Amino acid sequence: MAKEIIALTQEYTENIVAVGEVGLDYHWVKDSVKRKAQEPIFLRFIELANELNLPLVIHSRKAEAEAAAILEKHAAHGVLMHCFDGSTDVAKRVADNGWHITLPANFSRYRTRVSAARTVPLEHILLETDGPYLSPTESRNEPANLTIGCQSLAEVLDLTMEHVAEVTTQNALGFYRL
Repeated sequence: MAKEIIALTQEYTENIVAVGEVGLDYHWVKDSVKRKAQEPIFLRFIELANELNLPLVIHSRKAEAEAAAILEKHAAHGVLMHCFDGSTDVAKRVADNGWHITLPANFSRYRTRVSAARTVPLEHILLETDGPYLSPTESRNEPANLTIGCQSLAEVLDLTMEHVAEVTTQNALGFYRL
C-alpha cells in the first residue's frame, strides 16, 4: 500500500501541499517488533517529502518522542505534529525545531495539550478541523467546532479570539504554502 501511495504522490506532486498523515502509532500497536516495523515506512515517507520539497503532517500517537527523534535526523522541510498530545519536553523540541502543532477543538480537556499550547509559540500552532472523536460537545466533532478550540486557545494564552484566529489561519496558509 505504501508503494502505491508514494507512486500516486509522485505522479500528482503539483496538486499536493504536504505528505501525511504519516508517523508512528503506539496507541494501537503494543508489540515492540511491530512498533519497530513502522519506522522504515515512516522514513520512506520522510524521504518522499524531502525529494518533493513538501512539508510533513505527522500522526504519532503515544510515540511523539520517538517520531521527533526520527524527524530531527531526517526531515528537511516543515513538520506539523497533527493533533499533538506529547509531553512538555517534546513540545519544547517542536518549538526549538521551528515545527508546528495542531490542537483539536477539545484540547483544553487535556493537560498535555494545554501545556503544549503554552510551550509552542502561537506562530507555530494551527487549529484542528477533524478528529471526529475529539469533540468539545456531546456530539461527533465537526469542523464548525474550530471556533470552540480557537476560543479555548485564546483563553489559555490570554489573547483575543480574533487575534488567535488570525494568527492560526496565517500559520495554516504559510505551512501549506497556500
